Amino acid sequence: MYPVAVFHRNVVEGPALSSDSEKPEPWTPNSPATAKTRFLRLLFTYTIHGDAQQANDVRESALENRAFAPSPLIPNLHGLFPNDPADPNRPRIGKCIYCGASEYQPNSRRPLAEEHPVSEGIGSRYSLDEASCEQCEIRINKFETPVLQKMFHGARERLGIRRKKRKRKQQNYLVSAIVAGKETKVTLSLSDHPTMLCLPTFGAAGIICGRPADMSGIASMWGIALAPHDEMIRRGHLQFSSPVIDTVHFCQYIAKMAHGFAVGELGLSGFTSVLFPKILNDTNVWDDRFLFVGGDYREIAPSDAQHELGWGIFDSGGTNYLVVFVRIFSNLGAPWFHAVVGTLSAAQLEHALAVTEARGYKNDKNPDPSQTVSPMLRLQVEVAPPSKTDAGQVPQSPGPA
Repeated sequence: MYPVAVFHRNVVEGPALSSDSEKPEPWTPNSPATAKTRFLRLLFTYTIHGDAQQANDVRESALENRAFAPSPLIPNLHGLFPNDPADPNRPRIGKCIYCGASEYQPNSRRPLAEEHPVSEGIGSRYSLDEASCEQCEIRINKFETPVLQKMFHGARERLGIRRKKRKRKQQNYLVSAIVAGKETKVTLSLSDHPTMLCLPTFGAAGIICGRPADMSGIASMWGIALAPHDEMIRRGHLQFSSPVIDTVHFCQYIAKMAHGFAVGELGLSGFTSVLFPKILNDTNVWDDRFLFVGGDYREIAPSDAQHELGWGIFDSGGTNYLVVFVRIFSNLGAPWFHAVVGTLSAAQLEHALAVTEARGYKNDKNPDPSQTVSPMLRLQVEVAPPSKTDAGQVPQSPGPA
């Protein structure tokens, strides 16, 4: 079983969702639980003084007073906005961007399907025409569907994000409460549900910062409350958790967005991909994922765009890597992620630099690392022993052996 990292938030005046609010035990490279951690949760523990309304007032003011780091400089930045119209000039690829197939089904003469690098399920209309085959769609859905329906489900409903297919809205929503050290499921309507949007935060990808493949890139967790927690408090459930984050599926999700965006920007021949075998891997195992996927775990101010993507070039030991930056829910202040999507030959590098410079960016081949990825690589996380469960820890989530 995979160990579970539990990030505790002991709430007296309201939920402190910033990773800087506590000082957990330092992470060390010799911690096997940290290196192998796959599942993450954010655990809330409330201690109420006064009535619930007073607690809610303090909680809301605490969220408004968050301190933000300067926004990083991201070259080739693109913003995706809610209700953007579909681009009539979207790129037509003509091959599956993952496997290279030229038909939706083998020997069918059926055109390839439209591909959405950033999911329609989180409100994006950005797409590539004739860019995905049936088999790759099936494989991608194996990780994309759990991310959308488990990690983001309540948040998508609360935010009113348009669905790909119109369905009747769900009436009841579950939340995991911890009672006497045991997990129980509480059913609430959406209006009473303590909906939160939670994401992992990562240090820089191992290829960028030199971290070995067998070390974790997990830094902490970021979250924002999208609704009051009053109903849980009124029912006496003073300890409950966010949805579980599966970091294997989430890293595949980031990698899929990054790869698709890179193809849209530079074409299939514009770089040599290192990610598509990882994206198509349906074994639920990706042990070296933090070599390729990383992030900036600082608190960055929200932007006007709903989602943001950009790309740049990272030179390491004579190898030029194409790095794509992804920030989903950027209008809510979510963290930046990045993925090393591939390498660039001399000719590919020349083309990529020409595209970048045509947009007015200069000298982006060797950007200042402090402006593109977090220079802080010493990670701090608290890891729950996999065999122990008590009132201060979330029971272990099921995962592949």
